[in-house]
Amino acid sequence: MIPTSGTTRRLFFALWPGADTRRALVRSTQGAVQRVGGRAVPPHNYHITLAFLGNQPSDIFDEIVAAGRRVSMPPITLWLDTFDCWPRPKVFWFGPLTEPQALSRLSADLWTRMEPLGMARDNRDLRPHVTLARKVQVLPELEVPNPVAWPISAFTLIESISGDPGPGYSVVAKFPLGSPHDP
Repeated sequence: MIPTSGTTRRLFFALWPGADTRRALVRSTQGAVQRVGGRAVPPHNYHITLAFLGNQPSDIFDEIVAAGRRVSMPPITLWLDTFDCWPRPKVFWFGPLTEPQALSRLSADLWTRMEPLGMARDNRDLRPHVTLARKVQVLPELEVPNPVAWPISAFTLIESISGDPGPGYSVVAKFPLGSPHDP
């Protein structure tokens, strides 16, 4: 049985790195994360959000999974090669210098499949990134990061579970790329 957190579940579709990619992300970013300060995101929470669904009724979970299975995209390799900081939310992140169109299409396809379930599309442009630290006060001069090649052969549905000192994430469904995923 899939755990639930009450009558709703806080869900999002994401790219979830495998163990090798997660280790490469840590190796490439750990020095920069230490220098920017703030509150470091634990590496086990590293991900790239594709579509944040928010709190959804538990009784439509199976429909969300079924809709995700109908998304089709070929596998790709995503290159993460730049650090940046969003000053207003004070978030330090690692991502691609140029946005891969394949990820924009994947995000758009997910939203198209969520709309019949009553979810409003997020019309903001996708800016793929891995959040490394929050509450960053000052962004110091940083060296150019060692690029990380992230082979993407699947996307996931993640449940965010409130906890201390921050949220925990649980992969509740995985969707391989490369062909239609009819159940």
